[in-house]
Amino acid sequence: MSKLFTFILTCVLLATTSFSQTVTENIVTQYLGCNTSGARTAAVARITLSGLTNATSYDFRVAGSSSGIGTYIVFDGTTGTGIVTTPVAGGTYSANVFTASGTTKTLWVALFPSSNAAFAAAATIKLTYYLRVNTVNTVVINATQGASITCLALASSAALLTGTALQSSNVQGKFVFAYGNTTGTGSPLAGYIGESNGITEPSYPASYSTTAGTYGFLIPTALATGVQRLESFNGDGTSFANSTNASGFTGTVNPTANTTVSISSTNAPLPVELTSFSSQVKGMAVQLIWKTASEVNNYGFNILRSANDKNNWKQIAFVKGAGTSNSPKEYSFLDKSTVAGKYYYKLKSVDNDGTSKTTPEIEVDLGVPEKFIVEQNYPNPFNPGTVISYYIPTESKVTITIFNALGAQVAKVADEVQAAGTHAINFTASSFHMSSGIYYYKLEAGNFSQTKRMILLK
Repeated sequence: MSKLFTFILTCVLLATTSFSQTVTENIVTQYLGCNTSGARTAAVARITLSGLTNATSYDFRVAGSSSGIGTYIVFDGTTGTGIVTTPVAGGTYSANVFTASGTTKTLWVALFPSSNAAFAAAATIKLTYYLRVNTVNTVVINATQGASITCLALASSAALLTGTALQSSNVQGKFVFAYGNTTGTGSPLAGYIGESNGITEPSYPASYSTTAGTYGFLIPTALATGVQRLESFNGDGTSFANSTNASGFTGTVNPTANTTVSISSTNAPLPVELTSFSSQVKGMAVQLIWKTASEVNNYGFNILRSANDKNNWKQIAFVKGAGTSNSPKEYSFLDKSTVAGKYYYKLKSVDNDGTSKTTPEIEVDLGVPEKFIVEQNYPNPFNPGTVISYYIPTESKVTITIFNALGAQVAKVADEVQAAGTHAINFTASSFHMSSGIYYYKLEAGNFSQTKRMILLK
């Protein structure tokens, strides 16, 4: 991520024994809102723990400086799912926060100030990280401190951030930051974790948690540059939406308390930006082709079809998406389960969080074939089964015979009168005790005859 402010820290045990485990602060806010007798706003960071032991369960805690002050919550750095969602005192470990899958783990953490004098206005604190192996309580990271964070005096009624782009049925795992420049580079001024994700927040004004779509936010009004950009990140650290000189602070660099600033929904990408969706008739099959310009958390596409009218939609296939991608992607699907008639198709894009969006339908008209068509078997090579599809324009007696490379017949899979239209034969080589090699299938119907090659690969 180009916007990361990376601060690599060395982990040292109290007894001065060095370990290979390290903490990297990928994003960390410069300020937090402190008021020892009233409302407060958190410091937010995205960190990566390295040098872990695979399949090992770890306890974790984060505090202000080395004295264990403040309270913290923790979120998964891939999904954004809450792990520790009820604030825990900085001096207390949370057990089984994660089990390592590999040697690294990324987390989002938020530290809430307390009434401790260390959070007085203009004071500086450092997020301090602790990690230990769960079952044996072996400490591997102890009192490792990050970048300095300055406490700003916070009035009892602080500024609000209205995240228009985040107002959806599921905003879990959205992390919002304010920057002092228009590029979103360097360390953000302040940060916040999106509402409606099951977290408990201490000492916030009621409007922070009771106003739908509104998020408590620290606006550092005393700074010369002030807030120039808002940016929201997904749980995996990818940018979700941004706004430069957004509504609410256009024309001023120092918005005052109770100012409402917004990320416009026009600056939030669609989960899938579809650029085209079309079809091609291939014999009596339908090939669907679609292209995307970008994708955000895209799990994949359900392919929906309705025959003859638009009232009987059924899912006929699923095609996996690209996840999050800013580069163009092209997808296709061949629907062979068709006969003569009219069909309608739609795509339903599904995000990793379960939300979905359906495209308008496209129409395909399949007439009765005008000539015999024999498709290449699929899959090919195959083991042990494959499908042979074909189309006949009139009622005919159809014979399909399988031959080996020497021309000897090894199987006859069709020998009957069949109606006009599309047909498919499921052929299983193991039923005929066939060995690996090249084979041929021959379709005969009236005066028509065609042979194609297929490969059995065990």
